[in-house]
Amino acid sequence: MGDAFATDRKTDMEVAEREAKIKELQAENLEAKRALKDLDAQKQNMGREYGLGEEGLSGQDWDILEKGSKIPEAMSEEEKARYQEMKEQGLTEYYDRCKDIDDLAKPYRQTIQDNNKEIKVCEASNKAVHKSRLDLRRGNPMIAAQEEAEAIMDAARDDIIGMIKDEGMDHIDEEMQEKVEQAQEEKEEKEEEEEKLEAIREDKAQMLDQAEAAREKAHENEKRVEDLLEALPTEEILKMSGSTSDFQQELKDIMNRMKLMEEDLKGAAVDATL
Repeated sequence: MGDAFATDRKTDMEVAEREAKIKELQAENLEAKRALKDLDAQKQNMGREYGLGEEGLSGQDWDILEKGSKIPEAMSEEEKARYQEMKEQGLTEYYDRCKDIDDLAKPYRQTIQDNNKEIKVCEASNKAVHKSRLDLRRGNPMIAAQEEAEAIMDAARDDIIGMIKDEGMDHIDEEMQEKVEQAQEEKEEKEEEEEKLEAIREDKAQMLDQAEAAREKAHENEKRVEDLLEALPTEEILKMSGSTSDFQQELKDIMNRMKLMEEDLKGAAVDATL
């Protein structure tokens, strides 16, 4: 029994190693394919330099260039004429540069080819192991029952993990909703504060405008009084006031009241700026 268990354990390890190897080889193939794609893009860009479209050279023209490069003596007269025509267009140089790129691509193509062979070997080995175990299960009810029990446990484990994840997501959703609502409330409070500040700024501006208008009106009144007094003859002023001293006192009182009014307006303007 112990030997059988050890053998199964060893087989499992070998299967896992082959699966890991397959993934490694597939990753190498992916990198090689990316390199080949870059080289193909270089050939296409180079073809544009020589006036070729996306399709590049036709297969027939490519064969003529290859034949002219390797065995020119075997070319027909028609092929020689076409070869000379392409040579004048610089396409023989294009052919040589493409061959250089093809030489760079050969190692990548070989890597893909070799890796695919090894992948097939690993997959065939693992498939043989699975088939052997399947045949063994069919002939041994105890093994089949054990594996069925393990499958049930795995399914139950997956269900439990799924439930835990769902509960966790529900909790996260609740927290997110609370944060969104809190942020919305803070935004509304901020907007209310902005509205209040804007109203205060408008009131301050209005009070400053009123204070400025009143100050200008007081200066205008003061100027009108001064202009009026300068325009009246002394005799008229004396008649209106009764005596010079009384009139001077009355005029002084008027000026003091206007002065006081101006000081009050200044104070109101200062208060409005606070």
